[in-house]
Amino acid sequence: SGPSKGFNLFEQQSTMRDAVVAALTLNIFNKHCDKVRMANVAQLVNNLHALFLAGGEHMTVTPTYHVFDMYKEHQGARSIETLVTDNAELSRSVSASASIKDGRLLVTLANLSCTEDVELSLESAGIDLCKKLYNTIKAEDSGRPVTFADCSRTADRALEYMDILTLNAYPGWIQMDYSIDPLDDIAPTLKKLLGHLRTTHGYSKPIIVSEMGCCGIYGQHDEAAAQWTEEFQAGYLEKVIDTVASYDDLAGLAIWQLNDAKSFHRTGSIIRVKPLAQNLAGVYDQYRRPKLAAQIVSEKFKHLDYQAK
Repeated sequence: SGPSKGFNLFEQQSTMRDAVVAALTLNIFNKHCDKVRMANVAQLVNNLHALFLAGGEHMTVTPTYHVFDMYKEHQGARSIETLVTDNAELSRSVSASASIKDGRLLVTLANLSCTEDVELSLESAGIDLCKKLYNTIKAEDSGRPVTFADCSRTADRALEYMDILTLNAYPGWIQMDYSIDPLDDIAPTLKKLLGHLRTTHGYSKPIIVSEMGCCGIYGQHDEAAAQWTEEFQAGYLEKVIDTVASYDDLAGLAIWQLNDAKSFHRTGSIIRVKPLAQNLAGVYDQYRRPKLAAQIVSEKFKHLDYQAK
């Protein structure tokens, strides 16, 4: 029945139902991108749920193609949690996902009914929640500074309402430029992130590095300081502390982390499933035995200048 006139066994005409199924499926994948690292459409041309139908010199796109075209900007973006609320019926009839990339928010919505219209309003629940939490804490103790460890770096709008600006970053470890030595990625990344915070929020609030560190396995040594060894971790944290200390307008640094701890055992995102089911970023291991980094951190922190500049 398609352009191939039955030559392709699995060819079928594509309808709006196929488009709705595609949107629903892609929204599910987007919402669970910490688990689904990659997904592929089974066929592109002249097949079940295809994006194109072609025969000879003729070709046309299907409704499914238009869904993929509208969703393509989710690639390489950071997923944002979405909730469809109001009533149970609406949550069953509307599918949604959202992501942010380069400061731009993309929301994709699918009305799962082919006969009923749906009217929706979009609200930024995260910002409102942060404001409520901030005001609640201030009501209990007006003199207590309020902030949170920010892992979004350049995308989190909630920092605007905090007393202290923060950043979590793992340059040369989780986020890294593979074309250079990992330690050489620390200084330029920190400079870029601080520049963004100052450009966005000005100079009226102090900044702390709320997380920075890397993993090292206790007892693993290498003269070349290969990754995951105690030598690599010690050198990494030494570079981090020296770089942070070189900025007069940085008010603090929190090393991630004090000691190794249990992490996800078998399932979860790549960042969560660690070797031996442990987060090995501690300067002490799980038995509180010091790694080489423990001495480096201790000595460096003893000599930091805590005087206001």
